[in-house]
Amino acid sequence: MAAAAACVAWPALVEPLAYRQFATDYRACQAVPLGVHAEEATSPLERLFSFVPASLVARLGDHLHTPLVDLRVRELQFDTRGPSGAPQPVKALLFEPPDVDDDGITLHLLSSGPAHPWQVEVESMAFVLSFDPPRRVLCLPLPVYEQRGEPWPALANVDLTGYRAIARQLALDARRAVDACRSFGWRVTGLSGYSLGGCLAVGVAAAHPEAFAEAELRLWGAGGDLPLLIRTSDHWLVKRLARPPRMSARGHAAALRVLDPVRQVRRARARSLTLIAGRHDQVIPYACAEALRDAAQRAGMTVELIDDDGGHWRGPGLLGLLRQWVPRPAR
Repeated sequence: MAAAAACVAWPALVEPLAYRQFATDYRACQAVPLGVHAEEATSPLERLFSFVPASLVARLGDHLHTPLVDLRVRELQFDTRGPSGAPQPVKALLFEPPDVDDDGITLHLLSSGPAHPWQVEVESMAFVLSFDPPRRVLCLPLPVYEQRGEPWPALANVDLTGYRAIARQLALDARRAVDACRSFGWRVTGLSGYSLGGCLAVGVAAAHPEAFAEAELRLWGAGGDLPLLIRTSDHWLVKRLARPPRMSARGHAAALRVLDPVRQVRRARARSLTLIAGRHDQVIPYACAEALRDAAQRAGMTVELIDDDGGHWRGPGLLGLLRQWVPRPAR
């Protein structure tokens, strides 16, 4: 009987402790000066030409159109508390359309795909251009080596413990990004993400619900129900979430509960959730998007699921073209 009671109590105890940890992280980080700095604004095209190979720029052709010409972009840097406890800079990309007449800003979390500076730039541009009407967007790289360099962990080494560490770090970094935005007088009115960034965005909103209470969640290629995701996804990073050999089934279930967007969405106080999903997505299967939709609806959130016949890489505009032309690295 005692063992059965412990099985029931274990997940119920782990979840609140995990959320308390996010608040503890943020309080500790407040001792680190925010150190906000924004470089001079320039055109995305200028940056693109400096990063992207000339052959690829030529192929983009007419797709480098007026929205990119009018848009202004600059690097916005702020400091966070890194894995060792030492201050670490975060370099985000701030995009501003012309004649922005409000103080709102959307925080966008990148996918795990970009592994070079130009890929970070291009994926950011693709999603900024997908917002209609245009809006101010701050694109935040994930806390991984591929996007931030040292001392962040490499994705190739990520397992369940590493994924949990990335989620915890990103929750802190996103909360610091909110503070950085507020220092400019901006309100975070949107939280978006693509793929891994989309899945983690739900956890960010749940970790700091007070900071994202006004936000509209907009997620591309994201979903929930991690046990289902592990069983059905063909992506190498998802497979790393499977139960490690020395972890008990109960411990694994508890770890997944804390990380699962279908559980996290209950704590988020976002105004609405929009999911953009492909019916033939083999990375985040469509059923996982449906699971997250259903969980958000049960939580009382206004939800819209937008689907098409594409797969995971059916990104908006420019990103869709790049997926065709740029080979993805073999894993």
